[in-house]
Formats: sequence, structure tokens, C-alpha cells
Amino acid sequence: MKFLLPEILIAERTGRAMALRLFDAVEIGVSPCLAGAASLVAARMLMKRRIPVNVTLTEDSDKGDNPFSVNLRILKKLQARLNVDEVDADDYPCVISGTDMTATLGSSNFLVAVNFLKYEHEYKWDNWTLDKNPLIFEADLGEVVSIAKMREIEKQSVEHFGYPEICMMENAGIGAAVVAYNMAKNSGENGEIVIFAGPGNNGGDAFVVARGLLDKGLPVRVIPMAQEYSGAAERQFEIIKQQPQFIHHYSEHELEHILHSSRLIIDGFFGIGLSRDIEGEYARIIEKINASPVPVLALDVPSGLNADTGEIHGCAIKAEKTVTFAAVKEGMLTDNGRELCGEIVVADIGDPILKIQLI
Repeated sequence: MKFLLPEILIAERTGRAMALRLFDAVEIGVSPCLAGAASLVAARMLMKRRIPVNVTLTEDSDKGDNPFSVNLRILKKLQARLNVDEVDADDYPCVISGTDMTATLGSSNFLVAVNFLKYEHEYKWDNWTLDKNPLIFEADLGEVVSIAKMREIEKQSVEHFGYPEICMMENAGIGAAVVAYNMAKNSGENGEIVIFAGPGNNGGDAFVVARGLLDKGLPVRVIPMAQEYSGAAERQFEIIKQQPQFIHHYSEHELEHILHSSRLIIDGFFGIGLSRDIEGEYARIIEKINASPVPVLALDVPSGLNADTGEIHGCAIKAEKTVTFAAVKEGMLTDNGRELCGEIVVADIGDPILKIQLI
């Protein structure tokens, strides 16, 4: 299944796929192009894993909103970990060393971009196994954050580092898609994966999960619970609408049949920002989901769970597994949290400062 993505997401996905297959010190040469942007993403990921990186620029181009400039500005914010030298393209013939792929810079920039995209295509969606996957890890219950702390991390990532919110959403969804894929494989070969996309950013995460599962050829039914979305969720909605046949309007009449004939239900109703009781239509849907024998995967936190206190806002999803983003939230471990979350795993969201914040 093919989707046309914004270049900022192409660079993010490609760079992450590259970085996951590098384990030793790396020399990276880049120029201002899409491949160069992907190289800068790879450099950031390697730095996060404490792998030595040396980046050589052919041109210090950090102006504008193109993917190369955006990622270069992020790395400059992390310049204590980065050595940047400006050189001519002819002086640095290799885009990246230490992998099975090399290409020249300068006039071959287009070739470099094509090769990077080919690499990403071959290893799409990073790593689809859970074992030793550096983007999916078991919950470390010593690293727990409040809603306010998580919001501050996200705010600093966007405002201080210039890290695009849509990239955080993409990475969260990629991680959740990997978890969902492995759950679906264990739930038999029959039935759709039913994905509920709520009205906020949790819905945007759900759209990314849907794309990932469609990319793997799994049967998916996406049920948007809003007519319109905003911010990064709106952009993700526009991408998933490129394949409108998988988007279904909510029908209360069909709900029970859809749920019982599915192999996996994904809860993307509400995230950590929920501050009111769930009632009405949402409450009826959650009641039927909880009554269904089908396993449920919750995105970030089970909808209806207070991510700070563990209290229930009217009603809440009872999940078999919860993939939470960036770090475990306090409410997942208190009051009703442990029972509602089921098994907890954490998905890396790619932000450049999380580990610093948790130290």
C-alpha cells in the first residue's frame, strides 16, 4: 500500500531506518537535499544511542522550512555532541560509510535520494519485530512522567529544538503499528483490525497505525470519530484519505457485528489530555468494546483513564496491551491504571530531548 508523504516524514522515516542498522562510529557527508535531510535524522538517532558521529556539510544551509534546514537546526541545538565542517562536495565523495550503501554527492544528489528511498522501502517501517527493537521497549517503571512533564517535553521539542509535531506523531504511530502487527499475527488470520480515531491527536496517532498495517497488507477498518481534525492530526488524516476505501463512517447499528468479527481493536479515542467524563455515544462504544472477546490495543493510555491519577473519567477502555508514547504516565501505575492498561510497552517518539529530560 503506497501513500504519498510530506518530505519531512520521508526524511524522518528513511533516516531512522538507516540509523537502526548502524552500530559503530560513522562518517556522514551531506548536502542540502532530501537524502541529506535523511542523513541528519540518522545522525540524531545515532547520537541518541551514544554512537560517535561526524557530519560533514557541503553547505551550511539552515534557513527555511525544508527538511534539510529543519533537521540541521535541530542538530545545531545539539552541537555539543556534533562536529560540523563545511567542505566542497568534491572533497567528500561518500554520503555515508559503514553500511552497504555509498553514493557520491554534488551532481549525484538525486541518485543519493533515490538510494535512500530505496533503502527505506526495503526496510520500511523500521523493524517489525518486537525482540530487540530499539524503538519499542519494555516499560521501565523507574521512568514515569506526569501529564505536565510530558507536555513540557513535547513543548521544548517543538519550540526549542524545532522538532515537528507531525514527526513525533509519525514515530509514535510507527511504534504502535509494530505492536499492533504482532498482536494481529497472534489473533488468527480472519477478521479486520478495527481502528477508532478520536477527535484529537490520539486520532492522528491512530491514522499512522492504520497506514503501517495497510503497508503490511493487513485488513484494516478505520473509523474516524470526527468530521475534521486540526494540526498534525489533520495532516495525518489527509494522508490516510488517499486510500478512502479503508475509511468507514461510524454506525451504531453495525458496531456489534464489526467488533465481534474483528481480530484486533485499536483504541485511539482519547489520549492523556482527556479532562472530562466520557458519556453518550463514546460511552456506549467503549461498553461494547469491553464486552467484546477481541483483544484491544490502547494508544498512549486507555481512553477514559486519567493519566495522572489512574481515576476513570466516567468509563474507560480495558486493554490487553497499551503502547504508551515516550514514557510511562503516572496514572498507568496507580488506582485503576494497572488493570486497564494490561501489558505496557513504550514507543520512542523520536524527540531529541527525552533522555535528557528523564535524567
